[in-house]
Order: sequence, then C-alpha cells, then structure tokens
Amino acid sequence: MNKGMLNVDGGECSSSHELIASALAWTKSCGYSDKMVHLAYSSKTKQRWQRLDSGWVKINVDGSISKNNTKVAIGGAVRNSDGEWLTGFNMVTGIDEIFRTEAQVIVEGMKRAWLKGYKQVEINCDNVMLIDTICNGFASISNIAEVWLIHEWCNKD
Repeated sequence: MNKGMLNVDGGECSSSHELIASALAWTKSCGYSDKMVHLAYSSKTKQRWQRLDSGWVKINVDGSISKNNTKVAIGGAVRNSDGEWLTGFNMVTGIDEIFRTEAQVIVEGMKRAWLKGYKQVEINCDNVMLIDTICNGFASISNIAEVWLIHEWCNKD
C-alpha cells in the first residue's frame, strides 16, 4: 500500500502516529497542561472501529479550541475499508464557534478524500448536533457556509 502524505499549512502527516503527535503538540501549545494532554491521549472510546464495505474510506475528524480561545486545531485521518492509514491532515485556524469548527474539519476531510480520488466516504465526528443536522437534511438549508458545503460535497458527482 502506498502511504498518503498531505501537507496542510506546514502539517505533514504520513502516519496516524504523526497525526496524534502533531495534535498533542498543538494542544500543548494552546495552553493545556500536561495532565490534560495525558488524559486526552489515554482516553478510550467504548465503540471500536467498524469495517467498511470494499471501496469505502472512513474519515475521523475532530477540532480542539485553545484554553485562551485564540486558536483552533483541526485534523483528520483517512483509512480504507481494512483500517489501513491512507492520509491525514491538520491545521490551525482562527477561533470560531465549535459547531462551525467541526463543520469546517468535515469539509476539509471530504475535500482531501475527494482530491485523493476517494468518492465513497463515511465521516466520524463527535458533534451529535452537527451529524443530526447533516443526516436529517438540514445542511442544504443551513445559513452556516461550512454546513452548506458539507451538503454540496455529499452531492458531488
């Protein structure tokens, strides 16, 4: 398998380990204590990765707002149906609402997957309100540009 490499605003991620290390570095630089970083790093979810149908990719995305509310770190990892790393991305943006930030990272993930040739995409995001907005068809009428863009990417040929 050919590993993906993506450079976004200086953030290169050639493996999931590099993406995690980069996210931790940004979290530390945003003013969180080492204890908080350790908790974020060692936390586990109850749900395990679910295998996808052949030809599909899964994008796991998240965003983190700095303690002093001046920066937001966003990033994502793209894996194939066997769970193998394909590519990843990370970037730092200006502060915004968490809803808009989470929508922005989904748009970035979808854009990166599309540009790499992956058209069948499943998104994993921890913002239940955003996922509900997308799944119930409200993204197409949203006045939040990033949410509307998610709708556009979902309907792209």
